[in-house]
Amino acid sequence: MNNKEIIKKQKSISKELKDLSKELELKGVKGYHDKARCEINKKYGKGWREALEMQKTFEKGEIKMSYY
Repeated sequence: MNNKEIIKKQKSISKELKDLSKELELKGVKGYHDKARCEINKKYGKGWREALEMQKTFEKGEIKMSYY
């Protein structure tokens, strides 16, 4: 996957999480966001954001280091 595809996948999973969270909230589930996160982690694996982020590629000089 290239960077654009990875970003698109991250956004789609985040949107799915948001939608599931709203759905559970409307149903009156306590801890709805935590339960939504749990379901997404079951589906895509724990640490899915970091795993996708690690797949991104960068050209030389594209990453700027901060020394603060």
